[in-house]
Order: sequence, then C-alpha cells, then structure tokens
Amino acid sequence: SKPSNIFVVANTAAGKSTLLTKLLCTFDKSGKNWASDRKIVAFTLHQGDKSMAAARKCHKSNWIDIDLDKITGPIHLSAIPKGSLIIMDDVLQLDRSDPRRGFIYDLLNRVVTVGRHHTGKRGGTTRGIEVCVLTHYGSARELQTVRNASAYWVIFPGTSRSQAVHMLKSRLDYTRGQVEDLLSKAKDSRYVCFHNHHPRYLVSERHIEVFH
Repeated sequence: SKPSNIFVVANTAAGKSTLLTKLLCTFDKSGKNWASDRKIVAFTLHQGDKSMAAARKCHKSNWIDIDLDKITGPIHLSAIPKGSLIIMDDVLQLDRSDPRRGFIYDLLNRVVTVGRHHTGKRGGTTRGIEVCVLTHYGSARELQTVRNASAYWVIFPGTSRSQAVHMLKSRLDYTRGQVEDLLSKAKDSRYVCFHNHHPRYLVSERHIEVFH
C-alpha cells in the first residue's frame, strides 16, 4: 500500500535472483501481487539468466530489459514510466572505470529519494517508482542512501554472515554478540528479512522477532 524499496544482499549464486523471482511470481487469489500491472524495468548484467526467466514470463509485456551497451549518458527519472518497479541486478558491480556505473548510481539515488512521488493512476503504479536492488556489497559506503531508503533488507547469513552482522549492528542498538545470537535464532533459514522502518522486525523461515 506504500513504497517499499527492497535491498537484497548476498554473494554470487546465493539465491538473490531466485528469491526475487519468487516475490514477483507469488500472486493472491485474484491473480495479483505488488508488481502486477506495473512496468518492470530491469537493469541486469545477465539478461539470459535462467533464474529470472519465470519472472519475465509472469509479467510478459510489462517487463522491460535495459540494454546496458546502449547507456551512454545520464538516465533521467522522467525516462522511467511512472509507478514502475526497477530491478538492479548486480549492475552495481560494474568496474569503477566504467562510466555507466556512475550513471546507474545517480539514477538509483534519485529513485530512492524522490521516486515515490512519480506515481501512476491505478493499481500498484500509485505507489510511485520503487526499486529492488540485488548486490554483493550491501555495506558499501556509496550505498548508504539506498540502505536508508529501503524498507526491507534481505540478508543471506550463510554466505555473507560478517556483512549481515555489520549491517544489522549499524541499525540496531545491539552488540556484535547480540546480533550473532539474533541470526542464530534463524537457524538454517537461507535468508532473513529485516524491516528497516517502524515497527522494526526480523523474519526468517524459523523465527520472527519484533524490536522494541
């Protein structure tokens, strides 16, 4: 019912794209979900990645793949359809010498700061522009604005536990040991989802905890 940027952090092959596909392809009884009837604009290094094939099929003509080879300058927010869902799938790992990296980061920071105001007229488009960021380096300094503006952090402790601890410790008034204990309660869950806004809570396959 309101803009909720999603920040997914894990190492290569941990299951980031598979999780996002599950979110995009899980529908309610009416055949709708949070991404239905919206344009989905995908910036990805691997358009042939089979883990996202089901999502492309679910959303058909609403899915727009961006050809990174055609990015030669800044991307204005006005170029993105109003109310769209943007997917950034590992493109933030472009080499620092690649000028496209700067253009994509500039767009991403505008999306998370003012994108919610770029609304459509019906369905999910009234939520404004949102983004799902899939990255290896969630604690990177240059992603601070994105972290702060994301309602949900999804972290894979099994593949990047030290990063998960660092990120949660930065958000909670917890010691490192307390964060470790918190993640241990998730047991063998593949990932945990942390709601970054009030009320703060953490959900995994094995555990739910609300922070007071």
